[in-house]
Amino acid sequence: MNFPALPRDSKTWKVAAVVAMGLFVVVSVVALAERWLHPERAQHERRSGHPERLHRGAKPSEVERQFEEFRQKH
Repeated sequence: MNFPALPRDSKTWKVAAVVAMGLFVVVSVVALAERWLHPERAQHERRSGHPERLHRGAKPSEVERQFEEFRQKH
């Protein structure tokens, strides 16, 4: 038997698209429901990272002090 690699009829593509959208919706609802049902876990996960990673634009105090000295000199 010779089966094509991809289906050629539109009904099969429509069913595949509906199944894919359904899976996406189910996974999204599960992810949002977990945050809603366990807010303390979501808050803990947010705080567990390094502060440098959370605030990439934040400068360390030593760098801020050097910038202030540079501004005062010039």
